[in-house]
Amino acid sequence: MSDQTPSTDLREEFGVPLIVHEEDFLLKFLQQHLPDDTTALRHYFDNGRESATRIREIILRNIQPTGIATINPDKFSLLDFASGFGMVNRHFPIVMPEARVEASDIHPKAVEFHAKYLNTKCHLSDYIPSNLNIPYRYDAVVALSFFSHMPAHSWLPWLRTLCDLLEEGGMLIFTTHGPPSSVASTEKFIHKGLDFYFYPESEQDDLIQTEYGTACAHPSFAMKIFEALPDMHLSEYKQGIWWGGTQDVYVLTRHTPRNQVILRSDSIQLTPTLQKSTAPKPEIKFNFNQ
Repeated sequence: MSDQTPSTDLREEFGVPLIVHEEDFLLKFLQQHLPDDTTALRHYFDNGRESATRIREIILRNIQPTGIATINPDKFSLLDFASGFGMVNRHFPIVMPEARVEASDIHPKAVEFHAKYLNTKCHLSDYIPSNLNIPYRYDAVVALSFFSHMPAHSWLPWLRTLCDLLEEGGMLIFTTHGPPSSVASTEKFIHKGLDFYFYPESEQDDLIQTEYGTACAHPSFAMKIFEALPDMHLSEYKQGIWWGGTQDVYVLTRHTPRNQVILRSDSIQLTPTLQKSTAPKPEIKFNFNQ
């Protein structure tokens, strides 16, 4: 476990398990980019709480009647996919006590850590989507900063796999680097006319870099992928709102179309009153060269 000793202030403020695994790559990333370990630890818990709170807000505003999801806000199930060592999901019991939470990660040590220290069931993931063995369905699946590491050929298989874990009316929430990210600006993403960019390098150097590197996706790329998911509907997209403005968020809701019969209506005969009210209005022209 980490040698960091959380302060009493953190314990009182967050009310969550404060133990951090020594191989937690998110904490390591913060330690490399912030002035000292104390500041990094503070950011670790701040970011986790902020993400958990934002997920709750997204779920609530995408439920009927304001959205199309049919999740029961008083009791629902949630899978935190690519959870790492629980930076975010350790906050769910405080932020969303109504949610039954499980997790999934590719690191066996993360699976063990969840069971031992976070009291959360964690399923072992895999590089190959078809090898993921989770026998349950959930009302919500969350995949933060997972597709920000996936090469283009992995997007559709992984999206299909995660969407298959959803109950009807459930939602998938995921983030990825988009046009506002530092990746996009560094690689001149827009100026090159790219809708997707990937290079085989990430902060998780223990994983296969060609399968888990750094990716940046323009919304146009994501929309093309969504076309191959007929039961999923884009219910929310916001640009640059996650991880300090570096990642976009997408929300897909599972709503299987019903068989529909389109009937041709008879022609409508307008009464004189309706004919008068539907008379064409004078055309208004604007000349922008004046």
